[in-house]
Amino acid sequence: MQRSWQFISLLLISIMTLTGCQSTYYSAMEKIGFEKRDILYSRVKDAKESQKDAQKEFESAYEEFSALINFDGGDLEKTYNRLKKRYDNAVETAENVTEKRQKVESVGKALFNEWSDEIELYSNQTLKQRSQNQLRATQAQFARLVSHLKNAESKIQPVLSPFQDRVLFLKHNLNAQAVNAMKQDNIQMQRNIRSLITDMQAAIKEADDFIATMDQQ
Repeated sequence: MQRSWQFISLLLISIMTLTGCQSTYYSAMEKIGFEKRDILYSRVKDAKESQKDAQKEFESAYEEFSALINFDGGDLEKTYNRLKKRYDNAVETAENVTEKRQKVESVGKALFNEWSDEIELYSNQTLKQRSQNQLRATQAQFARLVSHLKNAESKIQPVLSPFQDRVLFLKHNLNAQAVNAMKQDNIQMQRNIRSLITDMQAAIKEADDFIATMDQQ
């Protein structure tokens, strides 16, 4: 019976998440023992993993474009199919990156609003000041994290758009001339992918730092 109730509770919470009832979701989670801090911790880890997954996908895309630049004969159909698969995977991971970042921001805002309100309940001024200092420090570090996540995210579309163009161009022009026509532009795209990967690495490090700070609190 207890297990059934827990399953029903988790099912209801999942429905609340999907329908966007965030305040109700947080209240329900607190009732089963998960505070906003716990949810934030979990979501930052999820955001970090989404960045790592996206980094792997775009690294694979980088390798495929390198192979395309050096193409000197072979099966262009296979080359197209590999690029199309990489593009589809990249789109999926990009959507996941955005979703995870938005969830981090949502719970962060709720947590800091609650924390700020509860600070006013202190009667001990020394403890109140310490809590205020800790809130400001955590907010500042959180802002850096979100900034890094958004910065990496902003580099994705400038890669995806030309990526899509090249996949479509190969689909419509499966010949060596089409490959040669794309080679110069592909060099710039490789640079964009390298820049994206660098920013994702920075976002992952910032997430690690934030997680480490939460572990110490």
